[in-house]
Amino acid sequence: MADSLPVLICDDEPRLTMLTAGLLEQRGYRSKVANDGARALELASQETFRLMLLDVNLAGMSALDVIRGLDAAGIELPVLLSSGYSAEDVPAELRDHPRVSGFLAKPYPVDRLIDAISS
Repeated sequence: MADSLPVLICDDEPRLTMLTAGLLEQRGYRSKVANDGARALELASQETFRLMLLDVNLAGMSALDVIRGLDAAGIELPVLLSSGYSAEDVPAELRDHPRVSGFLAKPYPVDRLIDAISS
């Protein structure tokens, strides 16, 4: 059974966030969506999440800026990165950040997402 804490999904593609949220709901997970980094930080400051699924290539605020915002606010939240690019294309400063728990290449199968969230 899924953990009671929701997953925070941050991606600037609204259709993808809604699809991901729906797939997680079908598997028993709750989620909240943010379509930009500022909204993700706002939500993370208001509620406790099990992890954040964070798009590497956000428009506006970068994924690294989102992580730095979590650090600055003292918010303990693991981050699972996702991107249409390979993990090798993610800057090392972002990929190797201690808060980052993993990487999913888009498009990812729902079972791989569930495995990453569950571990």
